[in-house]
Amino acid sequence: MSANGWALLSALFAGATAILAKLGVKDVPANTALLVRVAFVLVFSLLLALSTGEAKVGGLTRSHWVFLGLSAVATWRVSHRSTSSAL
Repeated sequence: MSANGWALLSALFAGATAILAKLGVKDVPANTALLVRVAFVLVFSLLLALSTGEAKVGGLTRSHWVFLGLSAVATWRVSHRSTSSAL
């Protein structure tokens, strides 16, 4: 698949994620909703990495950890703002 195809799928799934998250957090505290979503993502990511044999964190450098951590913080901030504004 081309980069444009992947970008389109990414946009569609991001939109679906936002809609489902808005529906799912009605009358649920924002941080609780975030916790549940992150737990699901952790489980599915772990299963994917294990099933493909790519769960090799020992090869990550300090730089990898820093940038992945910064990416996680940025994702958390965006997610936290979107769920907070829904309530």
